[in-house]
Parts: sequence; C-alpha cells; structure tokens
Amino acid sequence: MQSLRPQPLDPGQFYQQEVARLPDGSRWISQIPEPNPKNENSCVAISYQIGQYNLDMVLLDVLARIAQEPMFSRLRTREQLGYIVHVDSQHASAGVQALILLIQSDKYDPVYLQQRIEDFLAHFEVLVHVIVC
Repeated sequence: MQSLRPQPLDPGQFYQQEVARLPDGSRWISQIPEPNPKNENSCVAISYQIGQYNLDMVLLDVLARIAQEPMFSRLRTREQLGYIVHVDSQHASAGVQALILLIQSDKYDPVYLQQRIEDFLAHFEVLVHVIVC
C-alpha cells in the first residue's frame, strides 16, 4: 500500500450529494446525451419525492422492498426490458426522501422505459391495495 503513496483528499474533492426539493405536483426531466455514439445503452431513473423525513421513512423503505420483486419479475424477467431493473428508497440531504425506480437497457429508449414503469406502478397500486386491505 505504501508503494502507491496514497494522499488525503482535499475538502473540495469530497463527494457532495445535491438534492433539490421540488414543489408538490411538479415534474423535472433531465436528459443527458451519451458522449459515446457507439454506446447503445439507455437508462431511465424516476424519482418520486415523498416529502420530509418522518416516520413515513420506514413505510417508504417497506414499499421499496415490496416493489422490488414484482418490478424485477415483470419488467426484467417477463418483458426483458433491460439488464438492470431496480427499486430503492432514498433518504437524501435537505430532508428529501424519494422512491427511485430505474431501468438500464440496450434495447429500448428512455421514453418507452418510463411508460413501462408507469404501467407497472398502476398495476402495483392494485397489488398494494390488496395487501393492506
């Protein structure tokens, strides 16, 4: 390890997570162009901001865990949309918490992937209703 001569990071080199709290009901879309024209991959990551930190954080974590298997089973296994299909909860700085749904694909564009996530969520809402009622 000493032969690598590691040096401590300067304070400006530390990773700082930046999160903006969006007003209720608003949408924000960020499209990032791929610098490598040979790369055929695309990705959509949808973040549903839930609100401030509180006891609902636990419910958000549970919801993410409940959604992971059916989302993976439907969108990855049956529909074969992409090689990464993931759901997670995020408890970020600025007191913002969110449900994150992500698909990375080499077959489909982000608009189509977003449509499939929204369709999944419509069916998932019915499943959650059955579970809690």
